[in-house]
Amino acid sequence: NNLNPMNPASFAFLGGTSFDIGVHAQNYTITSNSDNQESKNWSGAMDNINLGLSLVNDFNRELEGRKSDWRFGVGIGLNPFTKVGYDVTTNQTVNDQIVNYKFTGSGGSYMINWGSAAKYKDFSFGVNLGFLLGKVSESQLNIFTDTTLNYFNNQLTKDYSYRGTSVKIGGIWDYRFKDKQKDNGLRGDVLTLGAYVQPGFKLKTTLDQRINRIFALTGTIDSILYSNEKEYVGRIPMNYSVGVGYSFKGLYRLGVNYEGANWSSFTTGFDNTRMEQSSRISIGYEKMPNIKAYDSYWKKMAFRTGFFYGKDPRFVNGTQIRYYGITIGGGFPVVLPRQDLAFLNLGLELGKTGIPTDLDQSYIKLSLSFSLTDKSWFYKQKYY
Repeated sequence: NNLNPMNPASFAFLGGTSFDIGVHAQNYTITSNSDNQESKNWSGAMDNINLGLSLVNDFNRELEGRKSDWRFGVGIGLNPFTKVGYDVTTNQTVNDQIVNYKFTGSGGSYMINWGSAAKYKDFSFGVNLGFLLGKVSESQLNIFTDTTLNYFNNQLTKDYSYRGTSVKIGGIWDYRFKDKQKDNGLRGDVLTLGAYVQPGFKLKTTLDQRINRIFALTGTIDSILYSNEKEYVGRIPMNYSVGVGYSFKGLYRLGVNYEGANWSSFTTGFDNTRMEQSSRISIGYEKMPNIKAYDSYWKKMAFRTGFFYGKDPRFVNGTQIRYYGITIGGGFPVVLPRQDLAFLNLGLELGKTGIPTDLDQSYIKLSLSFSLTDKSWFYKQKYY
């Protein structure tokens, strides 16, 4: 009933059509441990828009008396790939003059995905084709506070446009434990193994940059550098993930997942950015919803909680960033016509990232998503 856009093999497990859209709001506090300064702010963004389709309708198979061990599914979606958002002001004394520096950045990139999957018995294989598109704007403004002298303030502005094409390959296998005492021969417990790999791909960047000189007394602006549409070719590294989950008779599920990427091989084509191997390990628990429990709203609900820890590929003053957090949330069912279910999913995340000896960021993140399921697509209605 639920989409998993991270692994394209999951589309073949869908029992119908599933649409999911999500957003989040985040309140964070940044603390500079060197001077005990603190900054608080809010941010928010769209998390995803995904649509998954099962190309097999179980109603049709039952009506026509057809049986098959094969299932097929496709998916399409839009997911954030990178996000940029900062506004920082600092100052420094240069030749007995105080200079204020203002750094701003905005924008990001999105991955448009199209995936397809095939499932034979309990094994599914899927391939995803992704198109990366994005734009980022960055600015540095240098302002001299002493206007009695003929100093020129200056502003450096850079606009980046990104594009690239990626491929992701995934697989999922279910092992269903046997029990000869049961009528169907199954105990009801399921062990799930899943993995995907996304090979590295080229990142094409178009860079526009300019430097404006601003006369402090009159505000006159003069462009002293203008570079238009310079093309660069970089590379996004390979990333991969592997996970294992155990479902107890469809009542609740435990899972562990590991993600990694070799960001030390990352290049932009125009500068040398130090990056290292990134990793993330996640542990989660879910009370699974029983969509057939018509007599209890609680049984139809989903409850989830988890913990994660990871290493960010970026560095602060020579030290790699670490992060960790806990999550808790639930899925609240909404019954639609034809007894289809929609879920309103709410999530709360508490986390921390940064360098304990230098710069810390703690945050509270609220997530909201809506998942809609429809099992009547591709249903051939027959009248006699």
